[in-house]
Amino acid sequence: MKYKGITPKFWDFYEKAKKDLETLDQILLPLVHRIFPKDEANFPKENGLMDCLSVKEEDVPRAILQLIDLALMLEEKGYKMFAIDQKSIHFDAELKAYIYLYYPFYMKQDDYDLSSLELPIYINSKPPSYEMNNSHLFAELFALMKFKERYLQQGSQKNKRYFVLFSLRDEGKFELADWFRNAHRNKYKAKECKEQLELALKLMEARSSRQNEQSKFKGFRIAYHSYEGSGKLKDYDDFRKSEEVNQDSYYCDVYGDKALVAVMDGVSSAKIGNGNIASNLIKDVLKEKWEEYRTIEITEDSTKSFFEDVIATSNLRVVEEAKKISNKLNPADIMSSTMTAAILHRSTVYLCTVGDSPAYVLSETGMKRLNVEHNLKYERLVRNLNKGGEPDSLTQYIGKAKLKNGEIVPDDIDYQFLVTNLLNGEILMISSDGVLDYCNGLEEEEKEENFKELFNETYKKVKKLKAVAHRIIAKIDENEAGDNLTIVLIKPEYQ
Repeated sequence: MKYKGITPKFWDFYEKAKKDLETLDQILLPLVHRIFPKDEANFPKENGLMDCLSVKEEDVPRAILQLIDLALMLEEKGYKMFAIDQKSIHFDAELKAYIYLYYPFYMKQDDYDLSSLELPIYINSKPPSYEMNNSHLFAELFALMKFKERYLQQGSQKNKRYFVLFSLRDEGKFELADWFRNAHRNKYKAKECKEQLELALKLMEARSSRQNEQSKFKGFRIAYHSYEGSGKLKDYDDFRKSEEVNQDSYYCDVYGDKALVAVMDGVSSAKIGNGNIASNLIKDVLKEKWEEYRTIEITEDSTKSFFEDVIATSNLRVVEEAKKISNKLNPADIMSSTMTAAILHRSTVYLCTVGDSPAYVLSETGMKRLNVEHNLKYERLVRNLNKGGEPDSLTQYIGKAKLKNGEIVPDDIDYQFLVTNLLNGEILMISSDGVLDYCNGLEEEEKEENFKELFNETYKKVKKLKAVAHRIIAKIDENEAGDNLTIVLIKPEYQ
């Protein structure tokens, strides 16, 4: 086995590494390299090892844990991984990690620019400090092993990160998405990176195996609040009813150990009708359909059918209402709305998303987004849709129509459906996008971090979800929110 491109100035590293790492059989050092061309590292072929891109997709997290274990063993010997080449990473049948070492690891006395190694994965620091975090390496390798060429095609690091986040949420693996985001942003050292990945896998297993305990179920704590957003209000709005000004609507109902919660965010740019009409039409359909559905046994298949019925019926009603308002219709001008809705059966959550209204799991330790955003950014990154327009422009919404044989008819709507379980103490939050958009912070991650702190501080202080909902909306509106603000919180409790 042979690797090209080795830099001669690092020959001394191998002389030292040979002495320090000879007891570590997972680090495969070159053969007597001085007799070979100086840009080559030659190795004996190891039978039974597979390259990292051959690892089965379902085994990728376990393989990454094995690689981090190897990195930690190296750190004990005074070497740290700040740059790697995926071609050098191999695994055996038990997923034990091996590295064909044709490039140097970093040592405490080193001060060279990592980009000078010309390796595909490295920490961008000139020069790095030995104490610096290095979780970005493991996140990059995770993404390469799981998504392969699709990941490499995304271009910038930011696009790569969003591609993985969207794709993992599409699969319902929001715990892994949360770990990846932090690791990719290089927030962890190797040890913490391993601990957080193990925790994510443990939580995923706990959610998938959790069983509802009928005898212990106490009920749902539930809260909701909606406000117009003081920065969006116009002077003439004082002469109108609040429900005419607010484009958002919400629906919440508890029926024994079942509940339905939903947020609809009407699109305010409609030329025919308005977002207020659209969001409330959906609310009416939800109420009608739920009153029929809530009395029967809840299953994954029946819940999915319920949401498909709600989406189709709501879309038809919005389009028909638009026809009543104007007989000169352009599909792009019709009023529309998002919908994020969840049916809860005790701790089990059946979540349906059309559009970009977010759903989160909140706890004392974290805030994790469950669903995707149906916008152009998502479509371009995950579905390779090549279409012009602003990244945040909605691609899926209720009120979607098309022209067929000269007539405006409802169009097909894509939606996301996932099933998960809330763990003890967790709260499901659904909101309109204005809530996070007008929280303090510049980037999405910063806004989420600030919201998490605001929520936890408020919850610890007042202990009641209804008070929390009101106080959070009031606090966010101190920024003169230029969008409607709606929040729904629900928490199953057991005796």
